[in-house]
Amino acid sequence: MPLDVQGFKDFIQNFEKLSQTIDIEIEKFFYEIALKALARTKKRTPVLTGDLRKQWVLSNIQRNGNSLTVILSNPLDYASYVEFGHRVDKHYVPGEWKGKRFVYNPNSNKGVVMGTKTAWIEGKFMATISLKEIEDIIPNEWNKRFKQLLGGMV
Repeated sequence: MPLDVQGFKDFIQNFEKLSQTIDIEIEKFFYEIALKALARTKKRTPVLTGDLRKQWVLSNIQRNGNSLTVILSNPLDYASYVEFGHRVDKHYVPGEWKGKRFVYNPNSNKGVVMGTKTAWIEGKFMATISLKEIEDIIPNEWNKRFKQLLGGMV
């Protein structure tokens, strides 16, 4: 009785195709996850002028051996203060009052002491919270993706 091994041969061929493309698929998946983190971070970012929200960026993917790295960052000087919080000290600001409005003037010999009763402003943790959420969904998301990739093999 002859043994039909065509199904097994097809499986091996499909597995070889998958092994050739798996690195590309992992990078695609990784970047999609990074884009989700970016979107969640932007959504959580408080808006005063909109600059802070607009400036969030992702780096290109860097591969180092089996590790992939992408960096979520914001180049604005004050981004880390909004993210992690900051201390508020009373400080002197040169300028003068024009009606009910204080006008900053670095050359003025008049000024005011500004500050708040609160010594610490809590951070918003927009990137920290978003990255934690994304970390939590990666296993399920990867399992779905991997099943899709395997779907072509069986």
